[in-house]
Amino acid sequence: MKNLDTLNEHFPEKGWILIDLENPETVFKARDGMPGFLKDNFFSSLERLEDLHGHIPDDETYSKMHLALTDFYRGQGYARDIITSEVDFLRQFVSSDLSIQAKPYLRVARPGAAQDNIGLGLDRQVGLRIGPKRKT
Repeated sequence: MKNLDTLNEHFPEKGWILIDLENPETVFKARDGMPGFLKDNFFSSLERLEDLHGHIPDDETYSKMHLALTDFYRGQGYARDIITSEVDFLRQFVSSDLSIQAKPYLRVARPGAAQDNIGLGLDRQVGLRIGPKRKT
């Protein structure tokens, strides 16, 4: 679904949209890169990111892994690649004055581990603007 009129009607009513990405390879690159990093640095038997929670033995390992994975994700530039590959659509649907996180916060939560819930996110705290400068 990428017809803007349809999306603009659907989103306010449903609160979500489903689109086909122009460049889904950017998402696959992030998805496929993280398990390799985790396997090389933390959990040698990890095969799928979806199984990560079953490999974390304790809170200390969770904290170290979470910080290292966040540094890896940021260092690879995955978020910027994903957003910039979809920037034409986002500028039409959201705004021509976009702000994205320069250093996104990864949310890694284990089932049943209440301490992993970080509460409200900092989604707009650290941004990297893409687009024209704002007039002041």
